[in-house]
Amino acid sequence: MADTNNSMSSMISQPLDLVKLCLDENIYIKLRGTRELFGKLHAYDQHLNMVLEDVEERVTVINENSADEIQTQTLVRNMKMIFVRGDGVILLPVYYCASIMIWFGGIRFTLHKAHSTNQKSKTQ
Repeated sequence: MADTNNSMSSMISQPLDLVKLCLDENIYIKLRGTRELFGKLHAYDQHLNMVLEDVEERVTVINENSADEIQTQTLVRNMKMIFVRGDGVILLPVYYCASIMIWFGGIRFTLHKAHSTNQKSKTQ
């Protein structure tokens, strides 16, 4: 058990090591405001700037007509490739793109790759 713990520690020594596991995988990114991105991670840097391919962007618009009535609308658009500036990223769940094992206090936690229910349309 100690050998596995040491090898896992050497694989994941910094937070960006987890992002590296997501290269060439479909990922989900939550951005500031109400924007979300689904796409394939092509590249990233130490500032979490990213290049994504085959991207679906979802923006949720909240309309408050009166004090009692709130309506939401989700706008969706598809793009072939985009650059995402890292300072706008709020959440990048790595379990979404990779199955990983983490040792914490002698206990093994396994995070399994999530199966995407995202059904992209081919029309743009």
